[in-house]
Amino acid sequence: MGKEEEMPFTVKIAPLFVFPFLSVGLILLLFDLHHIAYAWQ
Repeated sequence: MGKEEEMPFTVKIAPLFVFPFLSVGLILLLFDLHHIAYAWQ
């Protein structure tokens, strides 16, 4: 039962770690696209 009680906790914590990495990745991707578009002009 101990392991079953730990699962929801990790499931709730995981998005808190994943979300910042996703947002940073999106920002870096947008910056890369901007630099590529600027270089192509």
